[in-house]
Formats: sequence, C-alpha cells, structure tokens
Amino acid sequence: ASLLGLLCEVSFYDPRKVSEAKNVAEEAMSLAKRGSVPWARGAAAKILGALHGNNIDDLLNTLQTFREVDPAPEAVNALVFAANTGVFVLDVLGRIEASNEIMALIERFCEVIGPVREQRSLAAAFWRVDRAMRDAYAIEDPWSALVHARAAVSLCEDLNHTVLLTFARGSHGMNLWYLGALAEAEQVLGEATPTDDELGPIASI
Repeated sequence: ASLLGLLCEVSFYDPRKVSEAKNVAEEAMSLAKRGSVPWARGAAAKILGALHGNNIDDLLNTLQTFREVDPAPEAVNALVFAANTGVFVLDVLGRIEASNEIMALIERFCEVIGPVREQRSLAAAFWRVDRAMRDAYAIEDPWSALVHARAAVSLCEDLNHTVLLTFARGSHGMNLWYLGALAEAEQVLGEATPTDDELGPIASI
C-alpha cells in the first residue's frame, strides 16, 4: 500500500498520468488503513482523476469518505492535502456550502496534532491559505481572510514553501484590495513572483 501511495503522489503532479491513476488510487485506498498516509495519497489522486474525467459523482463520493476518517497523526499533512484538493474542486463547481463542510474537516484533521492556529505544520499552512483565499467569498468576511493571509505568509515563509507562499501573498494583496487599501494592495501584488518552473503544474493558476 505504501508503494501504491507513492505512485499516486507522483501521478498527482504529472498531468500526463492523472487519468491513468484511478485504478492505482482505488487499490491504494482499498489496501491501506483508512486515514493513513497511503490512503490519503490515493484519495488525492482519485479526486484529481475524477475532476479530469469530469466524473463529479465519483469525486463527491470520495470526499464523502473523509467524514468517516479518524486520522493518524503522521497522516494529517497528507489528509489535509487530499481534502484541500476537494475544496478547490468544489469551489470551482460553485458548491460553496459543501466546500465549507470540507474546510471544517480540514480543521478537525489539523486539530489531531494540536490547536491549528498555533501550529507551524504544512497542514496548518494549507488551512491558513484556504481561509485566506476563501473567507471573503465563502463566508463574506474579507477581514478574516486578510488576517489568515498575513498569518499564512509568515508560516509559509518559515516552511520555505514556494507554492503556498505564492498563494498566501496573492491572497494578502487581494484582500487588501477588497477592503479598500488599494495602495498597499498594489505594493503587495507588485512583488516578484516565482517562475513557472518553480511553481510547477499550478503555475497557470
């Protein structure tokens, strides 16, 4: 199951392999303990594969299994990453209420290893960035989004995570703009961004 989980993780970052990963993902999820690292990696690959195949029912069914997960502490980062993929997809589909429910699960997963607002983990960084990007439209609270964006920038800098830091800085600037701080927003959004090679598959976003 561990090897299958690694194969799923590799396919997640290679668009050429996403559509072929469904069987591997399903096997990883069936063999691995629910809530373990290999299971979470399989779930992430299955969610992305369902999106690429426009199989929304399969995607939603996979996300539904997260409600029954009792995560192992060492699997929290992988589980949050998988659930985060679901949040992105649901938001794109306009299913904000369902996406908010997944956000609540992400927070629950993070709390397995401690209070999420005090954490310096990768899982907490995903949660912070999600809140920074979503709170303005998902719960109509741009101030909350700004607070999370500033916290996300600090955390992602500490973790040296280029991709999440880029999202955090972008959210910081956009939330300043929403709140009318146009000069500060322009300054933040005008900062240099990483190259496409540094950002990888998400560069187009």
